[in-house]
Amino acid sequence: DVCFGDGETIPDEWVAEVLRAHIAVAASFPWQPGDVVMVDNFAVSHARRPYAGPRLHHVILGRG
Repeated sequence: DVCFGDGETIPDEWVAEVLRAHIAVAASFPWQPGDVVMVDNFAVSHARRPYAGPRLHHVILGRG
C-alpha cells in the first residue's frame, strides 16, 4: 500500500509507472566474494534483487 502524504491512496497505475522507470534505469552487477558497495541515499534510489545463500552485512551510516 502506498499513499500520498495526506493518506490518500496513490493509484496503482502511478505506482506501476514508477516501478517501470526504476527498472529502466537500474544498474545491476554480479556480486563476487569480498565486494563492497557504497550508496549515497541522498543521490540515488536503491533496492536489491532476490538473493539466496549466506551473506554478511556491515553497515555504516553517515552524513557529510
